[in-house]
Amino acid sequence: MKIICLNLKLKLSKAKIDAENARDEAEEAKKLAIQANQIKSDFLAKMSHELRTPLNAIIGITEMMSEDANETNDENYIEPLDRVLRSSKHLLALINDILDLSKIEAGKMELHPEVFDIGYFINDVKRSCEALALKQDNTLIVEIEPNIGDLFTDVTKLRQILLNLISNACKFTENGTIRMTLNKLDIDSIAHIQFAICDNGIGMDKNQLSKLFNDFQQVDSSATRRYEGTGLGLSISQKLANLMGGDITVKSEIDIGTNFYVTIPVAMPRTVENTNNTLDSLEETESQDDSTQTDTNLLLIIDDDQHMIELLKYHLQSDSNELVPYAIQTDIAEFKSAKQPSVFIINSLINKQLAMNMIQKLSKDETLNNVPIVVICEELDKQTYLNLGVRHCLLKPINKSNIGLIFSEYLS
Repeated sequence: MKIICLNLKLKLSKAKIDAENARDEAEEAKKLAIQANQIKSDFLAKMSHELRTPLNAIIGITEMMSEDANETNDENYIEPLDRVLRSSKHLLALINDILDLSKIEAGKMELHPEVFDIGYFINDVKRSCEALALKQDNTLIVEIEPNIGDLFTDVTKLRQILLNLISNACKFTENGTIRMTLNKLDIDSIAHIQFAICDNGIGMDKNQLSKLFNDFQQVDSSATRRYEGTGLGLSISQKLANLMGGDITVKSEIDIGTNFYVTIPVAMPRTVENTNNTLDSLEETESQDDSTQTDTNLLLIIDDDQHMIELLKYHLQSDSNELVPYAIQTDIAEFKSAKQPSVFIINSLINKQLAMNMIQKLSKDETLNNVPIVVICEELDKQTYLNLGVRHCLLKPINKSNIGLIFSEYLS
């Protein structure tokens, strides 16, 4: 009997030791997996920056040359330049998709909510998508519930979701109609806005619907497929919607069409104090905008990158705009000319610390702290600069539509 008990104790002891060893091995494997994921995310972030920098130059210069070719009606250059521009933007979209996915997986995707007018926002989205619809001879229709009001969420992420869904609808529909409708609805007593994007395109079967939100999944995955893309757009859109407290659902039938429904809370959860601060900041911004409007515009570019200076001059310089470049280490006393600047444009891509120092100096100066500041920066630095009082962040790639949208409110 004693021998049996002793054997049982030995077996239990061995089982306990084996379990502890297995637990230790599992914890070590988990640590290694987290470390490997971190290394992957860091690598993708660094590679994204290194790839975006030359792409930004390629896209900017190609846009300039394409406009010149169209003005002179030079047929030998119009089509090749358009092809370079399309390919560059397609490559940039692939890079952005892969980086977004890595950020979400690593838990590093930050949300930057703000209050904005839904009607104005949707009109901007519609303008961005009209060319996509015309490409396949489609008609884009937008219907908004009256008095729909404002939304408090991450406007950049929401725009990304809607542009991706409308782009897909345009891509898979020919000679049809893409309709986007906006309505208010309550989900579990919480106010939401529902964005419905409906098309009458090729549609999907049940098997395709079941895999729709998987990473790298495409409707047509054959080697000879017609449609470009990584298959990450819908996966990323669903993850972003979930991060904002919302969701994306879909209904589809082959040869009838597809309906996507994006539901986003009217207000992202946060404290009342933060809400009041944001609303106060919004009102202050509006009042400052009114006070800084002038008949003529002096734009001061604080930048050591000659290419970026030339790009900004190309897009912004006109009879009513005067652009003057300064080095990033310029003493702010030089900015106090007889004419008050309309806006400061600071490029943080060359030296982030010097850019932040300049912003802080301008914010503390009594004669210059009311002049709006626009910073050219990376997405991951956006909130840092907004917290410093920057009015707008201009993200890479720098293109004519982005510049026009941001600077239109500062230039008379």
